[in-house]
Amino acid sequence: RWFVLSNVAEKGIHIVILPDKESAEYCSSDLYNLIEGDRVFYLPSLGKNIEKSNYKSSLGVQRTAAIGKILTYDNTGPLFIITYPESLEEKIPDSSALSSSILTINKGEEISFEEIKESLFNSGFEKTDFVSSPGQFAVRGSIIDIFSYSFNDPYRISFFGNEIEDIHIFDCGYLIHF
Repeated sequence: RWFVLSNVAEKGIHIVILPDKESAEYCSSDLYNLIEGDRVFYLPSLGKNIEKSNYKSSLGVQRTAAIGKILTYDNTGPLFIITYPESLEEKIPDSSALSSSILTINKGEEISFEEIKESLFNSGFEKTDFVSSPGQFAVRGSIIDIFSYSFNDPYRISFFGNEIEDIHIFDCGYLIHF
């Protein structure tokens, strides 16, 4: 059935609602293999009923990616959103709230710790000792770690006074410079 869907679907957003999370995961996996390009997105729940230690941080990133794609869809081909009822019951912020919550910073820019912390608190981020899942940030000395909802790995921002000295992505014990 997913093969047929992938071949007959035309332009537009196609939302496939399956009875449970497991069925939705299998469907999205099948469609990923059948459809070329960035056209299949899995929309999981945020996992509010899941214990933090069992929560996969990639679920938050997948949800953000799916919502972002819906909001920016340009009608140039089919877009598939695969989900299940529990996920659809969760509220999604409107596009203006999402746009206003974006924090853009650059290496060499001057911005205070307090301004970044205030922006993160206003966006619903949780202050922790160490980041481990999306929606968290940690402050240690001249470093702020931010685990965004828009990426699978956290960012580390190093400061010299109020100047952003460096920005890294860190994963599995090493840093990626950009």
